[in-house]
Amino acid sequence: MWVSKMIGLYILLGLICLYIVFGIIIALMFHKKMFNKRWEPDGITKYYLAEDFGLNMESVSFKRKNVTLRGYIYSYNFEKYKGIFVFSHGMWSCHKSYMQEIERLAKDGYKVLGFDYHGTDLSDGKNVRALSESLVSLDYAIRFVKENYNDEIYVMGHSWGGFAASNIAKYHPDIKVVICMAPFISVVDLVKSFMGKKYWIFIPFMVGIEFIKNGSYAFSNTIKTLNKTKSRTMVLHSKDDFMVKYNYHTAKLVKKCKNNLVEFFITDKKRHNPDYTIDAVEYMINMNKELKTITDEKKKLEFRKSWDYKRMGRLDDKVISLILDFVNKEGIYYEE
Repeated sequence: MWVSKMIGLYILLGLICLYIVFGIIIALMFHKKMFNKRWEPDGITKYYLAEDFGLNMESVSFKRKNVTLRGYIYSYNFEKYKGIFVFSHGMWSCHKSYMQEIERLAKDGYKVLGFDYHGTDLSDGKNVRALSESLVSLDYAIRFVKENYNDEIYVMGHSWGGFAASNIAKYHPDIKVVICMAPFISVVDLVKSFMGKKYWIFIPFMVGIEFIKNGSYAFSNTIKTLNKTKSRTMVLHSKDDFMVKYNYHTAKLVKKCKNNLVEFFITDKKRHNPDYTIDAVEYMINMNKELKTITDEKKKLEFRKSWDYKRMGRLDDKVISLILDFVNKEGIYYEE
């Protein structure tokens, strides 16, 4: 009896060790594939340009530990500014992808810091590091603003940057207003939404890698942060978002966030960009559908070059007006 129990124990310990080793290998492979590379513009996608709007551009750089992050302070000429917005961009993107949003904030009387994360476009770094990196980079951007500008601080972020924006009050509780577009709740929740349940057993190892990369930032949770925040916060999301899935994220946030400083704009048919026009989103969908039917790589390239990228990123004036109304005044709950 004693021998059989010991054999059973050894088998159990062996299975646990196998699970741990296999889990670490799978998590490392996934993390390396996703994040162990830089992101830079492909030269095909065309962005709205600061020069097209006549925006002032002040080049800035600051340290994220031993790595230099870079960007610009964008503005129009005002005698007095309302404050400074720090813009936090999405994944596999850069701050230039959001020049139309940056311009609208600047037009309303704000200075706007648009910057790139670790391993992204203008900034240094061999790779983008981790899912929690957007929050780390945003933290250092806020520190830079506090050290160099005597302005009230506002934050706006989308997707990866929405996660950062929705959790930044944990590190900077004095931020006045936060705007979060299509934010995910946490590293765990985002990974869950993309993986089948049978693969959820590997999530602890992925979070472990995030912790090794970025410490406690890896455990940030939007529900916990927004339930404690003292910053007026607006969350925008479209119900048909297939990237940051609404039901996994904002739907849970609406139910679990009890802080009356947090308000929501829930829309539909906007996919991953709740501040775009429906025409812009539909155009994007149709162009990508057609792209998938082209097999020749040269023809794919030429087709992408023919796209109307300004139409693809056109802002919904109604939504932008709601955002600015919320920023400048007392907000209300919006549902479209």
